[in-house]
Amino acid sequence: MQRNVMDNVKGPENRPRPPGHELAEESAPPTYPGPAGGRLSLITDIAVLLAGVWLVAAPFVLGLDGAGRWNTLVTGVLVALLAVVRLGSPPRTSRLGLVHLALGGWLIGSPWLLGYGDDLTAARTGLATGAIIGVLALASAAAGGRSRSVTRD
Repeated sequence: MQRNVMDNVKGPENRPRPPGHELAEESAPPTYPGPAGGRLSLITDIAVLLAGVWLVAAPFVLGLDGAGRWNTLVTGVLVALLAVVRLGSPPRTSRLGLVHLALGGWLIGSPWLLGYGDDLTAARTGLATGAIIGVLALASAAAGGRSRSVTRD
């Protein structure tokens, strides 16, 4: 009987470990909700991140200035940072979707609250992006209500 050379090679999962050095469950990849919600949650989080990146770039691309410029820029940074946090640890950050919803609402109302509603480019950017972020936050919250024990594919 011929033996394979690789029969004696042990992978990292088969090597004996000293006490206290077992593989921890914390090293598992991030989990998303079950099959239907998992993809939706991942897609909405990525889309919100892209919306945040757009908000950061919009003042420079569209030539916004004044309060519209700073509001769009700061809100975009907040949206993008929260989206990155959500992508990194979805089960622990499901309630950050409510913050995204609030930021979307802020973007919709801020042109008039901060007095730059007459700047149509800035106002339309805030309205459109705020509505998109709000809808995505609601979709993510709906998907996040499902079981979070299934890992993504």
